[in-house]
Amino acid sequence: MKNHLNNDDNSTLIKKKVLFVIAHPDDECMFFTPTIQHYNLIESEIFVACLSNGNAVGLGKIREKELIDSCIDMGINQQNVFFDQSNNFQDGMNIMWDTDLVENTILSFIKQTSADIVISFDECGISSHPNHISISNGLKQLIKNKSSSTTSSTSSTLSNRTTTTTTNSLNKEIKAYKLETVNIIRKYIGIADIPLTKLLSYDGNSTQTFISTQLFPPSSYSPMTKHKSQFVWFRYLFVFLSRYSFINTLIEIK
Repeated sequence: MKNHLNNDDNSTLIKKKVLFVIAHPDDECMFFTPTIQHYNLIESEIFVACLSNGNAVGLGKIREKELIDSCIDMGINQQNVFFDQSNNFQDGMNIMWDTDLVENTILSFIKQTSADIVISFDECGISSHPNHISISNGLKQLIKNKSSSTTSSTSSTLSNRTTTTTTNSLNKEIKAYKLETVNIIRKYIGIADIPLTKLLSYDGNSTQTFISTQLFPPSSYSPMTKHKSQFVWFRYLFVFLSRYSFINTLIEIK
């Protein structure tokens, strides 16, 4: 595996706690494998928080076990895999989740894990899945509120309002990144997208690119086989053809 790192990753030897917030079991390996490999390589402590157990067709408990098995395969301690227990986030292609609920749930997982870095989807959700986009909206709002709270910290007269509880509860500096969605052509040219990714002008101060050059099979294949209930023919194609099996571009949320 080859990783291309920005200066932020190389600036300190302190091990980071990294939280991946996903919508469904299998998101972790279908989309984030190169990034998870990177943080394993530098011996960070990795956590995965899944907001829905993918129970759209009644397989929720099976899929929970599959996620744990997949994470173990990727080198993540099974004690570091969490599921939201509120039932607020139902799996569905036509369901947008409440942004405030998502924000507060992510905050809860940040506090539970003492995460330094939070990683999830961008506003297009890779596949335009509304559950993915909902997480992006919640994480973006959390970071925006945190920034606003920091800027106005000298004026605390509104600190008891519910809307400020999220930001005021974060007592440490965190960074948040979103996984970049690319166009349909780049999405399905697999490892061939590496030269184009290198040619594009990204801001090295706010963007990280992680690359896995393992081809046969891709690094995402083994953990994906743990998702037996989901590993149908078109997901085989996705694992072998998708850019996300080989390349992750993360953009900092500011």
